Amino acid sequence: MSVPEFRSQLPRLPQPTELVVEKTPAHVFALEKICRDPQSKALITVRNPVDVVASMRKRGIALNEAIDTYYSFNKEWLRFESSDSIYVQRYEDLTENPHRCLKKLSQQFGLNLITGNVKRLDSQQIYFSGHGLGPVPGEFTDGLGHRNHLALRNHQMKQPLKSMNGEWRGRINKAELSLTLSKLRPIILSLGYHECFDYPANFDSCDPK
Repeated sequence: MSVPEFRSQLPRLPQPTELVVEKTPAHVFALEKICRDPQSKALITVRNPVDVVASMRKRGIALNEAIDTYYSFNKEWLRFESSDSIYVQRYEDLTENPHRCLKKLSQQFGLNLITGNVKRLDSQQIYFSGHGLGPVPGEFTDGLGHRNHLALRNHQMKQPLKSMNGEWRGRINKAELSLTLSKLRPIILSLGYHECFDYPANFDSCDPK
């Protein structure tokens, strides 16, 4: 479906809608369509690749699949990096200074995200549901399995913005770290996460097996 075709469906929504926001990582593969449409924009959030891969491993995703996913998704959006339709937000900046970043994002997209963030923390809404399972309660879990993953996402939606970087040390071992750095080297350099190359020398002594 083209962007104009999608927009033509908006009048059918139950209430008047001026802005539609959709969060699906795979939309990076539709950026060519998005960038051609003058009324559409894309917000790209990037994060330390080692932590992303380690997080996917924690969810039970195979190492090579996690690495390939990070590589392909970031390689794709980098093709459109110079487009005025693209705005890039680093996870590390957002969690270090949420107010400043939310203020910039509000100006960029014409929204009051600072107030929206407060409402998010107070909301009792369940954001993610299981396929055929109905609403999945928000609770802290290990995130393994479809239902636990959705429950963890619902839990996370109620948490203040804070950095979760550094937890890779308890999720991957040295061999997995070495393979991650080797395969993702071009993307690490493109995104400016040079500190990742210091990780092997500082790897914690409690090497997970």
